[in-house]
Amino acid sequence: MEELPRFLERLRADPKLVAADTVELVEFMLVSGWRIAEACALDMDAVNWRDQTVAVEAINIRVKGRGIVRQEFPKTEKSWRVTPLPASAIAMLARRRDRLSEFTTVLFPTVQMKLRDPSNTQREIRESRDNLGYPELSTHSFRKTVATILDRAGLSATEIADYLGHEDPSLTMGTYMNTLKGGTKPAMVLQEQLKGLF
Repeated sequence: MEELPRFLERLRADPKLVAADTVELVEFMLVSGWRIAEACALDMDAVNWRDQTVAVEAINIRVKGRGIVRQEFPKTEKSWRVTPLPASAIAMLARRRDRLSEFTTVLFPTVQMKLRDPSNTQREIRESRDNLGYPELSTHSFRKTVATILDRAGLSATEIADYLGHEDPSLTMGTYMNTLKGGTKPAMVLQEQLKGLF
């Protein structure tokens, strides 16, 4: 949490990530806790603008002979989930919708308005991590950050597992968290904890 303001400042100033339109994708992952393949596949129709939620409906994968495709079968049944988002994240998605809707329905396409390759996006981030000052950074770091914020705010392992789309809360505990408490709602926690950053 303490590193987020500095990280976001550097992220938003990174010329390669800005040119690749990757900055807001990272910001989305930092509030949603979504996996990179889920975020790359987010379609405008998966956003409930009134309820301020987004649904995980698909992932982007590379298929031999076809390139990047949007596959509507996420990793596990638990991966099919609806994620409540802070108002600031919904506002960012609305700005992207308004800017991109004449070209595509995907909210995080490539600059050529094609489906984004999760592996290429991970590589872009890896190539920028030294410049950002975080040599160990990966897209998994963003999920861990969300889990840490929710954990520190007192959400239960089950609530955090549901938010992240984990089948087993013990995976969430072992991989992402150090302590467990009892809790409040994820979107409200993230809205409060990330206030002024997004």
